[in-house]
Amino acid sequence: MEEKKILRPGNYEGLTTFRPPLCYELTGRSFELVMDDGYFHELNFTDRKTLTLKITEQPVEFDVPGNTPHEIPETIPHTYSYECLKADETTYFVNFEEDDAPTHTARSYVLDLENMLVTAVRSFLGANPRLPRMTTTRFIFGAIRRDDGTLNDVRHGYTTDLAGKAIHWNYARFDIVHVYSSERYFRVTFSKERIEKMRRDFPAPPEGFVMPVYEDDNTMVKIKDHLYLVNLSEFLLCRRNGHGNSLLFVMDLNTLHDVGRSFGTNGDWGDENYTLGAFGELFDASDILAKDSTYYIR
Repeated sequence: MEEKKILRPGNYEGLTTFRPPLCYELTGRSFELVMDDGYFHELNFTDRKTLTLKITEQPVEFDVPGNTPHEIPETIPHTYSYECLKADETTYFVNFEEDDAPTHTARSYVLDLENMLVTAVRSFLGANPRLPRMTTTRFIFGAIRRDDGTLNDVRHGYTTDLAGKAIHWNYARFDIVHVYSSERYFRVTFSKERIEKMRRDFPAPPEGFVMPVYEDDNTMVKIKDHLYLVNLSEFLLCRRNGHGNSLLFVMDLNTLHDVGRSFGTNGDWGDENYTLGAFGELFDASDILAKDSTYYIR
């Protein structure tokens, strides 16, 4: 049988330079993920390259008037090629391509074995009929069943902790500043050195031209006190160019290192879904934060 491949980057392969080595610590382990949307995810890491995923309905737990019991359909496990990166000593980022889905689809899990919690992220193309190459990303929270059968009652959750912060991320051959301007949006700028280089490399803009604030959607989830899951969606780029990516990172604020994946399409219009990593440093973006929003009037 032909081995299923993880989609590799095209013209932005430099984003993988600082990706840490792939992690194989989950090999041979299985997890029952009890998700808050009413489904069980049975995740089995069969070897260093492949996992199986079986998703089944959860039975009704309460005798509520009006509930109509129904037979839970049988499902079979699906096998996927995966990559795993370690976010900290007890947290794992798992990413794979759902190559049996009807459209280009990525599924990622943040497995928090310290608190026995999980966040599942699914990104896919095709939801927008006018912009079929635009990504849609959905989050599901849940708990990992402990060996004694119990579940943690708390969850990872959306947060405002990062609002007002900015980090200069270095991918070796590419660097960028992500400004987390609010709990809902992010902005992009560059270091002074990068801006000076761009001015040398590109012709001067027309007289009177003012660069607008680049602002787009973000989603921020708190995994634990120092660890955050952030999704940056390039909707504005997609409206301008016809394609844009979902950039998903697990950020460690203690070490200012992140691991994650880029999903969507590259500059050659090819599908991509690959893991990456970067080192960062805190950045003073007060001038960017002081500018008015260009996304929505608020």
